[in-house]
Amino acid sequence: MSSHFFQKKNGRRVLIPATEATGRDGVPSINATKLAILITFLKILVKGKSHYCEPHPDTARDLLKKYHGIEIQRRWFFQCMADLETSGYMRRQRRWIRHDNGDIESNSSLWWFTLRGAKYLARKSIQGSQDLLRSMISWLHLADDRRPTAADLCCETEPVNRDMALQRLRDLIHDIG
Repeated sequence: MSSHFFQKKNGRRVLIPATEATGRDGVPSINATKLAILITFLKILVKGKSHYCEPHPDTARDLLKKYHGIEIQRRWFFQCMADLETSGYMRRQRRWIRHDNGDIESNSSLWWFTLRGAKYLARKSIQGSQDLLRSMISWLHLADDRRPTAADLCCETEPVNRDMALQRLRDLIHDIG
């Protein structure tokens, strides 16, 4: 079960799921742990100079403890990641390995930020968020069919035109700039 917040709706305080709670700017609210996870993943992306990352959950938890002083259990980490994915800040691609003997083993998921996630970090003035936006644009210019696609970055369910996605990213950088 995900965490819940009290939020005013129609003048009354109502208990709503964390994934539906919104802040003053209308962007879904996240708690300090989820923000720390976003920052940790951003730093992994910037350091790795890639458009996606694949950290092991235990490694990500160790980085949270080391750099943010937040120690969480494995189950809560997975719940936070599910909330971030449901809120549209990040996306993932699950991966599986099929062995010669027929066994199937899970591999670390590929994670990347959506435009909403990059915009959220930029609004919070997180160092490296501009680099993230630039890497999103360069990835879209490559016209590569691998993940993340333009639709994945823009957090859309329908197919997105690559040129439209590039223009949206340029407009965002100009607005933040």
